[in-house]
Amino acid sequence: MKNSFQETLDIIKELKLEGFECVFFVVSSHGYGRDGMWDTEIRCTDGGLISSHEVVDLFNSENRPTLDGVPKVFIFQACRGKKLPPELQGVITDVSHFNEETEARDSAGRGRNYSDILIAHSTLPGFVSPRNEGDNKGSWYKQALCSVFAAHAHDHHVLELFQLVDEALKRRCHAATTTVESWGFNKHLYLHPGLAEDVNGNPKPTQ
Repeated sequence: MKNSFQETLDIIKELKLEGFECVFFVVSSHGYGRDGMWDTEIRCTDGGLISSHEVVDLFNSENRPTLDGVPKVFIFQACRGKKLPPELQGVITDVSHFNEETEARDSAGRGRNYSDILIAHSTLPGFVSPRNEGDNKGSWYKQALCSVFAAHAHDHHVLELFQLVDEALKRRCHAATTTVESWGFNKHLYLHPGLAEDVNGNPKPTQ
C-alpha cells in the first residue's frame, strides 16, 4: 500500500465503476495473519491496518449496487503470518514487519450481498509470502501471476488461470501455496478472448 488508511478508503470509495463487465482489484503490501481466521490485515503507509475482507466489503452489492452480478476479482500479494515452510529455510523473505501484533475483528454475517466475488491470496493463512532477493522482479507470486495471465488470459477462464498460477509458483518457489476463495463466483470469466481470433474473427491456429 502506498497510501494511508484513510486515503486507501477514500480512493476505493471514489472509484467510478459503472458500466464495467468485470472488476479486478490488486493489493500489494505487508500483511499480517489473524489468529484462527482466514482474513488478512494489510498495512497502509501510516501503519493503519485494513483487512482483506474489509476491502471486499466496499465492493459488495449493498455498497456498490451497480456491481451486482458483475464478476469481481481481488488479488492480495501480502504475507498472512509468520510461518516459514521448511523448504524455504535460508531463502530471503519479507518478514521484517512481524514484530507488530494485530487485533482480530469479527467478520461474520456474510449474506447474498456477497456474490460473484473471487479472492486470491499469494500464500496460505499464517504463512509468509516469499520473494527471491536474487532478482528485482517482485515476489514469486507476482512473477507467476503476470506470466500466466500474459500467456493464457485469452484461452482459460479466471479460475483456471489461478490454478495455473499455483502450478507456476510451485515450479518457481517449490513450497509456497496460493489460496483462492469463491464467494458465489459461478461464472466462467474470460479475459481478452479476441486475442485468439484473427482480424476476420476466425480462431487463430494453435502454436
